Amino acid sequence: MAHGERIAAVSRVATWPEGSPEQLVDTAISHLEKLRRVVMLEEWIRSAENDPLLAGTCIGWQNERQRLIAELHLEPTDAH
Repeated sequence: MAHGERIAAVSRVATWPEGSPEQLVDTAISHLEKLRRVVMLEEWIRSAENDPLLAGTCIGWQNERQRLIAELHLEPTDAH
């Protein structure tokens, strides 16, 4: 199969879901930013779990983490 034939075959198989490629990229970037935030929050939660001064703040971090996990349709895991 020649190079041009492969491209034609792929273009017939690969169809974009609704939305432009730019929208898909924006969505992917948004998901990656949320994942980065979840990882950062997990690190903060782990480092603050034994610090009574950060107890209230830690609860806020845990709530934000849970919200982001729900938005990303991920299975929640224990942050500890």
